[in-house]
Amino acid sequence: MAVIWISAGLGVAALFSGLSYFPGSDIAKSRTARTIEMLRGLDPMPRDIVVGSSMAQRAFPPHPNLAAPGQPPRRGLRLAMSCVEPKDIYQLIDAAIELGAERIFVGVNHLFYGIAPCEKIIGDTQGFAGFGPRLRSQIKWLVRGTSWVRATMAYESPWLDRTFKGERALMEKEAPPAFRASDPTPHLVRLLEKASRHGTEVHLFAVPRSDSWLRYIGARQEADFGARLEALSRVVGRPVWRVAVSWPDHLFADPGHVNRTGRARFMDALREMLNGVS
Repeated sequence: MAVIWISAGLGVAALFSGLSYFPGSDIAKSRTARTIEMLRGLDPMPRDIVVGSSMAQRAFPPHPNLAAPGQPPRRGLRLAMSCVEPKDIYQLIDAAIELGAERIFVGVNHLFYGIAPCEKIIGDTQGFAGFGPRLRSQIKWLVRGTSWVRATMAYESPWLDRTFKGERALMEKEAPPAFRASDPTPHLVRLLEKASRHGTEVHLFAVPRSDSWLRYIGARQEADFGARLEALSRVVGRPVWRVAVSWPDHLFADPGHVNRTGRARFMDALREMLNGVS
C-alpha cells in the first residue's frame, strides 16, 4: 500500500511539473502574472501602489492610506511579497504605471542583495509542506487562481506581533545578504522615465534593519549598501528615502522585518516625508 501511495504521489508531482511547462497552461502563470491580472481587474485602480519584497510587505499594511492630513483617504494597495525577484518587481512597476497608478512606492532592498532560498511561499499551508516551493505554488495557482493572489496581497504575518530580542539563532539562520551581480539602476532609470511620461510619481525607499542584525552583518556590508543607494540616487536624480539605517530591536519581529510597532513608526515617518514635515 505504501508503494502505491508513493507511486501515486510521484505521478501527481510529475503531472504538475509537466503542466507548468506546457504553453498556455493556467498553472504555468507566475505569481507576478497573476498579480498583474488581478490588478487589471480592479475598478477603480488604487491611487498608490507599493511594490517590493517581504521587507516592504511588513512595513506597509495591505491597503495603505497615505493621504495628507485633512484630505480624503487615498486608496492604496500593497503588492509586496516574499520570495520576489528583481524581474518581478520591475514587471509590477511597469504594470502599475500602465494601469494609471498615481504614485508607486518601490522597496529597493532586495533589488541590490539576494536572500536565502525561499522554502516558504506566502499563504503556504502545512498540507503542502512536503513538496518543493515551486510545485506548492503551482498547485495553489491551479486550485485558487486569482482569488489566492488577493489573499496573498492581504496576507499579514503572525510575526507582526512578535518582538525580536537579538536572538543569534535567528541571525545565523538568515545568511548574510550577498549583493546581486546585476545592477538595478538601468532598469529603474527606464521605469522612472516611463513613469514621468505617464505622470506617475515614483518613490524609492529602503527599509531599516534591526540594530543587532546590522552589528551581525558588519559595518563594511552596510557601507557598501549605502554607497550603492547613493550611486542610484545620483543617476536617477532623486533621493532613495531611508528613514534610518537601523532601528532598535524591539521594533522588529526578526533581524530584518519590522513588527507592528515598527510598521506604525515607518508609516508615520513616510507620511511626514510625503507631507514635507521635518
